[in-house]
Amino acid sequence: MPVIAPSRSPPELLRMVMARDIRLSSLVPACGSVADNEQEHDETVRLISRTLAAMGYPKLVHELGQAVEQVDVMQSPDHLKDVPIVRPVVRLKVG
Repeated sequence: MPVIAPSRSPPELLRMVMARDIRLSSLVPACGSVADNEQEHDETVRLISRTLAAMGYPKLVHELGQAVEQVDVMQSPDHLKDVPIVRPVVRLKVG
């Protein structure tokens, strides 16, 4: 995998991502895995969002926002609180 030079601008990096057909929703967890803290993660996502808006991609900004919301829900400690506990299906013998 080629190393991306840190001198590339955010628009250049996003063009590279889009040229490779990488979904923006996959960038959100990636940002979290390289960020040192939540604040850095949030700032990175905001930078991507502002850059996409400046490049004229409002649908991609929306997609990114949905991905962030989904990751936030999944990381919430109580995201399964309303999901009922299920029991395994048991086959009964007939006859």
